Amino acid sequence: MLTAGEMKHVVEYIEDEPNGRGTSGGVISTPVVRWTGWAALRPLSMREVLAGGGQQAESTHRLAIRYRPGVKPTGRFKLVGTDRVFEIVSILNTEERNVELVILAIERGG
Repeated sequence: MLTAGEMKHVVEYIEDEPNGRGTSGGVISTPVVRWTGWAALRPLSMREVLAGGGQQAESTHRLAIRYRPGVKPTGRFKLVGTDRVFEIVSILNTEERNVELVILAIERGG
């Protein structure tokens, strides 16, 4: 369970919103900040990465936030004040209690 002291990072939750089609017919989308909030962020240790297998083996970080409906695997988080971006790999609603979300993510360049 998260405590306020663990959530030291301010993050933006970003989704791509389709806003039309290009000349070749492909969808053009614009990044939209859906909300800003506090998160606990920590890199995964090599031990966690190797032990995780599957999707976790691709993950580089673990984010924990207070529960928010609408967080989707297609979204991403940006650490406010930096160019660090974290693409979501998986989302876990801890004990399905709608109290916190644990997100495994891959850090990508801004």
